[in-house]
Amino acid sequence: MDALFKATAAMLAVIAVLAPVMISDDSDASGGMDGLMLYQVNPFDCEGVAVHNYSADTVDMSEYTISDMPPGRNNEGSVTFDRGITVAPGETLVIVSDTSPDAPFSQQDNVVIMGVDGVNATSRFTLANDGDDIYLYRDG
Repeated sequence: MDALFKATAAMLAVIAVLAPVMISDDSDASGGMDGLMLYQVNPFDCEGVAVHNYSADTVDMSEYTISDMPPGRNNEGSVTFDRGITVAPGETLVIVSDTSPDAPFSQQDNVVIMGVDGVNATSRFTLANDGDDIYLYRDG
């Protein structure tokens, strides 16, 4: 009986610790960055990336940079955004190199094109087909 009591007490302790985490607000599911998180990456034809807004607030993309280089390096490229490009709560913004009718990645909702639509990409922003790192920075 003592073992059953200890096991039950231990289980209740675990539930007491985990319950607030499971009940917590999902608006910051991204672990920060105002609820914005890299969502999809397509390194092939019509390459691009998508970001999803998990927060309850609209996010202004002019504060963000997407890059295929780690911090402190400048040998690869980046994508920046003009003011006015926003991602509404629960919305995904898809950033592509071009739109092609036969490229499913560019045929999603809420697509903007690099070099157009207020999306500024350096010429070195290209994604390697065999793997690349993608970073999302806020205010540098």
